[in-house]
Amino acid sequence: MGRKRKRKRKERARAAAPKPAEGRAPRLSERVAETLLAAAARVAADREACARDPARDFLRERKLGLLRLLLLLVTWGQDTVAGELAEMCGWDGGAPSPSALTQQWKKLSDGAMPRLLREFLSAFGAVPRMGRYWLLAADGTEQQLLPGTGGPRCRVRNGTGDGFHWEMHATCAFDVARRVFVDAVFQGGAEEDEPGALCELAGRLRAPRGLVPLWLADRGFCNWNVIAHLKGSGASFCLRAKDPWMESLVGDDMPGGEFDMDLVRFVTRTRRLGGRSRPGEPWLYRVLYADRRFDALPPREPGEWRCELRADRLALPAADGDGADGDLWLNLVTDLPASELDARALAALYAERWSEETGFSLLKNVCGMRDPRTRDWSRAVQEVWGRLVLCDACSLGVEGVPEPGRGPVHARATDRCDAFKAFMAMLRHMVRRRAFDVEAYAARRSHSVRPGRSHPRRKRPKSPPKSCCRH
Repeated sequence: MGRKRKRKRKERARAAAPKPAEGRAPRLSERVAETLLAAAARVAADREACARDPARDFLRERKLGLLRLLLLLVTWGQDTVAGELAEMCGWDGGAPSPSALTQQWKKLSDGAMPRLLREFLSAFGAVPRMGRYWLLAADGTEQQLLPGTGGPRCRVRNGTGDGFHWEMHATCAFDVARRVFVDAVFQGGAEEDEPGALCELAGRLRAPRGLVPLWLADRGFCNWNVIAHLKGSGASFCLRAKDPWMESLVGDDMPGGEFDMDLVRFVTRTRRLGGRSRPGEPWLYRVLYADRRFDALPPREPGEWRCELRADRLALPAADGDGADGDLWLNLVTDLPASELDARALAALYAERWSEETGFSLLKNVCGMRDPRTRDWSRAVQEVWGRLVLCDACSLGVEGVPEPGRGPVHARATDRCDAFKAFMAMLRHMVRRRAFDVEAYAARRSHSVRPGRSHPRRKRPKSPPKSCCRH
């Protein structure tokens, strides 16, 4: 009897619940998804900019046209290539084959997916920090590739020294306020150079009108060449430095504890005092070896480069230190004046760089930036661009999800990972809703039976170990 009462009570509550109005305003997630689809349509409309050979490629609208190809690269799921094509083009047996996908994919230019990312993000304005700064973070991540992809530049020896694996390294620029990836530079694992990639990003990334880029980067990015490129591009920076680099920067007069000081340093390639503007002050100069990359001064040529910096050192908590062999201090090198940010505020600003680490975690573990479906370097890079577009759309689409508030016992919070998965399901439903004809699909995937013929089992290369879980 009690169960019947509960069931009737639920039915009455369901009947009394307000029904959504037909003319309601679309939710933020729906607007973001529609913006992405509109951006893909605009990019596909400019065929000449997306085709490798504009005179021949994408002239006819086929089963897998340019627009469908762009949306397929963004909305890849965890199914096989044939399954994803059937999801995109219909389960009625008329979906193109994986070889047809390869033929169409070869026609796509390298700049098509970056253009889709820029076109999509252009619909969402930048969020200024301190009135005039565009806060950016730089960091890198690696992706395991299929054996042979990319050739020698991607061939990396395993940590144990036994055998090799193939790896791609992506150095990304991350908009901290909007929590989206705005640009990336791709390198092979054997040619990994994160500071050089940051120099390239700073040179080609254009800030919105009226804003100054402010870069946050970890210890591996702090060197004189990066500082020179950031200053030359008109950007500001806050870089974390290693203890030895900070000691060489400040010199013999460095205080023993925490400090916050303004410095003037001259970078040169020659040790000859006669060619210096201040020969009587050798402690102001930092001499670089001829093989050290420094683009502001040509190699083996006299000259000097003047730089004004601010050096901050704060003590790290015992739980955050790297131990006896690591850094015991938080060393920050910046060009921001103390009048804008004091040492503690600067450390709090640098701590916001961690949002890029969580962005990489969502990009890999939820959006699926792993296990490429191709052995071609160019197409593998396009796959990663598609993952970046998808991660940005998810990040913008779940911003309007309300917090559930407090439950009966504990406070509750929205799981960002589950919100990403829900947005991806909604996006794929908008893009791939098709009918399913199981008989036609089974007939399409049939194979010939020839009695008496047997084939030996093919040896497949083992996939390299992954550091992320499957979703």
